[in-house]
Amino acid sequence: AVKFTGNEILDTFHTLVNPLCPIPSFVARLTGINQSEVDQAPVFSAVSDSLVEFVGTSGLIGHNVKFDADFLIKHGIKLTNECYDTWDLASMLLPFAPDYSLATLAELFGVDHSKPHRALPDAEATFGVFCCLLKLMRNLDASWLVRINRLAKRAKWPIHALIESAQRESL
Repeated sequence: AVKFTGNEILDTFHTLVNPLCPIPSFVARLTGINQSEVDQAPVFSAVSDSLVEFVGTSGLIGHNVKFDADFLIKHGIKLTNECYDTWDLASMLLPFAPDYSLATLAELFGVDHSKPHRALPDAEATFGVFCCLLKLMRNLDASWLVRINRLAKRAKWPIHALIESAQRESL
């Protein structure tokens, strides 16, 4: 996890977690994490309170953030924080992008993502992509922001708060 304000990273939270089962070989190849690393790591319940404290009341930003939020819920963490998805933002702001993978968006914006599928580097890349997407949104014509925000509110899409913030900044 990455805690930030504006374009500045304030702190990070990172730990491996012991899944109490063998890591599938495809996951080991994808992440570069080996079984001995997780065998020595704490179980999730041993670090969950620290994660909750780290997150606090801050909004959660992720690339396909529902996956992360569902994982936390499945493991007993019921955060009420707003969730903002960089995939959703990108699909709205970049309708002609070839795809909306984190790797593609990071490359598009020149954000470092040299260690994909590792939690902290993915969180840092997501932070960078999020900042670029907000900048892109803030540069939209004010009338477009009003229209997009109206639709986002009707759809109860959490990004309406981000759009309202961009609207205030464009005044």
